[in-house]
Amino acid sequence: MRQWVIALVTVIVAAATGWTVYTASDPHRMPVAAVQIEGELRHLSRPALGHAIAGPASEGFFRVDLGAVRAALMDLPWVKEAKVRRAWPDRLQVAIRERVPAARWAAGGLVDAEGVLFRPSPAEYPPGLPELEGPEGTQALVLQRYREIKDWLAPSMWGVERVAMDARRAWRIDTDKRVTLVLGREPGEAAVRRIARVLPALRAQAGEMLALVDLRYPNGFAVRWRLPGGDETRLEGKPEGKPEGKPEVKERHGKENR
Repeated sequence: MRQWVIALVTVIVAAATGWTVYTASDPHRMPVAAVQIEGELRHLSRPALGHAIAGPASEGFFRVDLGAVRAALMDLPWVKEAKVRRAWPDRLQVAIRERVPAARWAAGGLVDAEGVLFRPSPAEYPPGLPELEGPEGTQALVLQRYREIKDWLAPSMWGVERVAMDARRAWRIDTDKRVTLVLGREPGEAAVRRIARVLPALRAQAGEMLALVDLRYPNGFAVRWRLPGGDETRLEGKPEGKPEGKPEVKERHGKENR
């Protein structure tokens, strides 16, 4: 009799356990009732995050694949990092870290503060970002050079609007004063800091006439002036030594006289 009672109790417990598992695994009986989003959102919207989470979270509280939820969030261009966990009895907690945009990439997309290229919608690009250009895969290097040159030019109170590295690893800088700086393959800090001390005086003397400064000479620099009609003169100046190579001059301030 005692064995029969034990067997009956075992069957009841097993049935109750099975019913509990069935109930818990049924998304209609145990749905995810809410998603708690943590983190400072500047470019991401909560509806966009909710839309990304909705599919994986539809499996219910116990059956939801947290890895799938995280993967859906990481597919959003602005998401740098995402962490997801369950919170009893029916919530998901999501911690989001956004990417911090540092510059626009000339070939398309944005470069974040760590030099990683990502591609949100162009309508989401923040205004006022500098533009960077370089061969594929050089985003981090060009961003680092932009920061260095911006710091080197700081005493002149000139800003940097564009930094470009060509296929030969030569550098070209467009400043916010419509003056271009042509640098060599290894831009020297000392040379840039020297020209930073001279630029305000050159600008004061020439005004809008100053178009380009070539810093690729070891002991000096050459300048190009902008004529009233918009054309540019040839490089002028008598620096010592020869530049590293013939400058690759792109049309940005008017036509050139060759």
